[in-house]
Order: sequence, then C-alpha cells, then structure tokens
Amino acid sequence: MKLKFLTIICTFIAFTIFCGDTSNAKTESVDYNRVSNNANGNHFAYDGKGYIYYPDWKDAYGIIKESIKNPKVKKELVKDQWVGEVFFHNGWIYYNDLERTGSLFRVKSNGTSKKQLSKKRTYYLNEYKGSLYYNVMLDEDDDNSWYIQKMNLKTKKVVNLKKLSVNQVQVVNGLIYMVDGDNQIFKMKVSGKDFEELKVNSWNHQSYFSIDKLMVVAGEVYYRAHRGDFFALENDQVSIPVILQDSGERGRVGPNRIDNPDQVISYIIRNNDLYYILDSYKEDGTVYKELWHMNRVSKVKNKLSTLPFTYLSLYLAGNSLYIWDNNGAYKKILTLK
Repeated sequence: MKLKFLTIICTFIAFTIFCGDTSNAKTESVDYNRVSNNANGNHFAYDGKGYIYYPDWKDAYGIIKESIKNPKVKKELVKDQWVGEVFFHNGWIYYNDLERTGSLFRVKSNGTSKKQLSKKRTYYLNEYKGSLYYNVMLDEDDDNSWYIQKMNLKTKKVVNLKKLSVNQVQVVNGLIYMVDGDNQIFKMKVSGKDFEELKVNSWNHQSYFSIDKLMVVAGEVYYRAHRGDFFALENDQVSIPVILQDSGERGRVGPNRIDNPDQVISYIIRNNDLYYILDSYKEDGTVYKELWHMNRVSKVKNKLSTLPFTYLSLYLAGNSLYIWDNNGAYKKILTLK
C-alpha cells in the first residue's frame, strides 16, 4: 500500500514553468499564502486575521492556533490526533489524521464543532470556490483505487474527477495541477475535463529523476527537480535551469548555479519575491544552510542569512515569513516588505 504520509511530512522544492491558462479568460488574484504553504506540504495555515495554525509535532499530537503578534498567545484546538495537513477556509480548519490512515476532519477555528468528513485516506487538501479537492483512496484493499475527488463543502456531496494516484494537488484559476508517482506533471479543469500532461525533456525520466512540491503563480508553475534544482518549462516544453542545475553526480554544475554546489530545500513566493532555504556545499565538504532571496523578474539573488542546520521548511502568513525545524517548532524569522 502506498504510504503517502511519508511524502506529506517531508517537504522540499522549487521550479518555474510557464504554461498559459486557456481555461479562463480572466486571471484570478494569487493567494500567496495558500500556494506557498501548499507547496510546502500544507503543514501550516493562515486565516488572514492574525492567526496561524499548524500540527503539534513537538509536544503532543493535535493542532495549535497561534497569534502572529504574540506567539505566547496560543491554543490547542485539537488533541490526541496525529495531524498531517491543515487547511484553512471560511472559519474552518480541514485536516487529515495520519493515525487514522489519513481520515478527513474539520474543526472551527475556535476549536469547536469537530467532525469527521471521510474515513478514507485523504491527502493534498485544496479549496476552490466552495469545494475541497484532494486525492482519496476509495478501497483499502486496492492500491489502484486512488481518485482526484472534490467535495462540495455545503452539501458534502463528492464527485470523482479522475482515477489517479498523485503526490501533490494544487488548484488555481479553475485548474487542478498534479504530480504523480512517476514524476509526471498533469493539469485538468476543476470539472475533470481536458486532462493533459505537461511534458519535460526525455532525459528527466531517468530512474533517479524526481519532481516534487509544485506551485502555481499567475500562470507560472514552480517545482523542485532531482536534488533540489530549479527548472523552467516554457511553451515549447523544454526544460531549462532557472536558478541552478544538478549534474547528476555529487557536485552541482551549470551556468546558473548560485555559488558552490547547492540544493534548494524549501521556498515561498510573495509577489515578485522568492525566498528559499539553500543547503550550500562548500569545497571542503562543509554544508551550510542559508536563507536566500531572488527577484522573480530580474533573477537577482541575495543571501540574507545563515540558518541553524535544523531548519527545514518555509511558510507564509501575510507579510510574515516562518520557518519550521526538525524539532517541530515554528518560528517567525522575517517581516517581508
């Protein structure tokens, strides 16, 4: 059976594809909090009103609600559940319980009215125009029973859109973007129509190649390729390096490398700013973890700081940049302009 919770807890990143959206004449505004946090595994949510929500992996299983202004002001909303993802929408927190094989729950942002919505394995939560989208396993005895499914949040009616097992789902501008276990990128309309593959170069399909943590911003799609490299997939569907490219060996080479052989661990996007964690491999074998910024238009890059090596993932809450470490702690590290 496919153990999807392993891919949920481990988050890494980053790439930019341009793929024009022909399904909608009008481009919708970008919710940078949602797309950034979704690309980093949905382990963090922001309500737009000064509070963040995240799984309690440090002290006890559950969900924590915390004030951005005063991190000492916090409340345990859910107790005794091994929570994987958290997704905020319209006053509710939607989450999956990994101890109960990924069952889908929701609870109000004040901690009341908790309810189980599905007993099925449910991963990669997204909301779009009143419906929840996710990957669900319909039959525990059949590994081939994974579907892209949507649930109307008012009626709780569910519709199976596509039989497909994926490693991520992101819904923007009327389109569902997905990465499957064979490292193929797909998209389709939220109706389930016009399913298509976004192709990359044939060399990318070597056995070691991987794609993860897809993110869509105003027609550009970002993802991380093998060993943390950035690529771009343009209209002609040719992969090119955006920030750095892996040689496929221990070191990293390429004309667009940042400094020395490096690896992108996590990233977020806000407007034209891309912030990312970089594992920088120096010539003497020392590894440094660094926080970098890149302007998405000019491609100008700047190192902002050196980080403790335990820091693993970035999250966004309005103009606040948070970081998560492998001890389960979330910490605000930067106020963005």
